[in-house]
Amino acid sequence: MPWSTREIANLAGTAVSTIRYYHSVGLLEMPARQPNGYKDYQVRHLVRLLRIRRLTELGMSLEQIAALGDEDEPPQDALRILEAELAASIERLQLVRDELSRTLEHAAPAGLPPGFSGVAENTTVTDRAMLLVYSLILGPDEMASLRAMLAAPPTPDQLEFAGLNEDADEATRARLAGRLSATLRPVRAENPWTLEPGLGSTRSPDEVRRLLHEAFATLYNSAQLDVLARVRHA
Repeated sequence: MPWSTREIANLAGTAVSTIRYYHSVGLLEMPARQPNGYKDYQVRHLVRLLRIRRLTELGMSLEQIAALGDEDEPPQDALRILEAELAASIERLQLVRDELSRTLEHAAPAGLPPGFSGVAENTTVTDRAMLLVYSLILGPDEMASLRAMLAAPPTPDQLEFAGLNEDADEATRARLAGRLSATLRPVRAENPWTLEPGLGSTRSPDEVRRLLHEAFATLYNSAQLDVLARVRHA
């Protein structure tokens, strides 16, 4: 005895709308109709629906299933490709899970570049914004160096810079720039990329300069920008 659309949907563990969609894209053969207009679904339709469900559970897309036609089993090459794609997805999800675990462990903001959760407590809101900008420019090695720089708590001079008011006088700016220059000199010598962050970037020099200019102009006030300029040219 044939099944109606709703009956075969219940048997196959799917929805009526899904069956109608399969018909519309040619994934499921349209059954014959009874004199009253109702569709007559047969065993072959049920088997096809169950096969589609199983292949989607294995990770195949509807496009891939459609390409197989009525073949009983997908080619081994297709399954190997699917297995490789799933392995890559599992690896990516594991990395995401590890990163979320570190974020929760350190009660860190979730919007940091990968690997920076452990140093979040040593950063300001501005630092974290700049880290995201740098992640567009720097390569893995440079980002690792930047992470190492942030491993130690900020110095008093760095904290003073973070809280520097826009109306800071000339003496304050000059004094702070001198101290920061002395502190950062060995860091800059060990990490030449800090002088030209875009040297190893895949982005064009003009794009890097514009990106950094806009970021610094937005995230730092005029006094801080003045101090940074002095440090750079010290």
